[in-house]
Amino acid sequence: MQRTHRVQQTRGYHFCPWCAARLLGLLGARDNCPRGSAEIRVIGEGVVYAAPELIAHYVEAHNYAPPAEFVRAVLASRA
Repeated sequence: MQRTHRVQQTRGYHFCPWCAARLLGLLGARDNCPRGSAEIRVIGEGVVYAAPELIAHYVEAHNYAPPAEFVRAVLASRA
């Protein structure tokens, strides 16, 4: 999903805020912290959703639950 839907690429990147906070103070911790530099776009019914490139990481590693409409659009785009 992420590689084919990437848009709004930035000149820098941001670290996962939850992983970065957990690893704060550890030498080289940011090297192991997920980072993103774009958004993804997912087309739903009459709407286009935008999300950070790291959204899959947020769901898998931090149990983030995106809005149900977004999840339906993601699943429909895989069909």
